[in-house]
Amino acid sequence: VDLDDQIRSGTHWVAMNIKSDVIEYFDSFGLNCLTEVVQLSDKRYYKLYKSTHYQTLMSVLCGYYRLYYINGSSKQKDYDNVIKPFSHTDTNHNEKKIKHFIG
Repeated sequence: VDLDDQIRSGTHWVAMNIKSDVIEYFDSFGLNCLTEVVQLSDKRYYKLYKSTHYQTLMSVLCGYYRLYYINGSSKQKDYDNVIKPFSHTDTNHNEKKIKHFIG
């Protein structure tokens, strides 16, 4: 999901995975869920979200973090296992991980 409106080139990318009873929401900056996700989850789903900041503030790799998450979740990994390789404190380590992922 691109968080920019449709007439702009894009500002920040996040990922969602809607399963039978849960919405997994991944934001590499750890920002709050979109209002629409919260409203949808309140009605029908449990929302799984972490506010951990994985990406460095000056990085432009959010789209690749999103692809990393989508790739992992498509292999039947649960949310915690997908993000397990990321550090909760060393965002430079995470940037190296993503750069390795994109080759």
